[in-house]
Amino acid sequence: LCLGGVAVLLSVGEERRLPIGDLLVGPGRTNARSNELLTAIELPSPAAHTGSSYVRLEYRRHMEIAVVGATAVVTLAVDGSIAAACIAITAVAPTIRRVPEAEAALVGSAGDLAAANAAGALAAAAATPISDVRGTADYRRAMVAVITRRAIVAAVARARGEHVAIPASDSTFGAQS
Repeated sequence: LCLGGVAVLLSVGEERRLPIGDLLVGPGRTNARSNELLTAIELPSPAAHTGSSYVRLEYRRHMEIAVVGATAVVTLAVDGSIAAACIAITAVAPTIRRVPEAEAALVGSAGDLAAANAAGALAAAAATPISDVRGTADYRRAMVAVITRRAIVAAVARARGEHVAIPASDSTFGAQS
């Protein structure tokens, strides 16, 4: 979603392309027709000085379902400020959700910890989590801010050409993140 991906759907005699944001419509539901098969996800090449990160909170490392997830993609300007940003949150709404308010808070900023914290707070405000066996809605909303901040810090570091370990956690960056 944040990288501008397009789903390629194929049926007998027809190929259809949908932006990822248009493909996903609800939990376990897509806009794919019953006679279509997803055959590819096409991603454009990122601009120079672009970094990305997906960070998720889970109970067990190999668990398929995240408690909270966040993606950040940032492109840096020549002066090192953030020229473009895309933030999306997962597992805290019916589908993956972009957070335009968080994106706007990052653009023009230095991509520092204060900007990442502000964007994380906006992502948390945009979340509409449910309570279930994996966590309460309040817990998930609080974790959206943390996980989004981590994703932004990692994406900015990668855009600057730095190596960021996987998974990107607070220990990756020390107490600063």
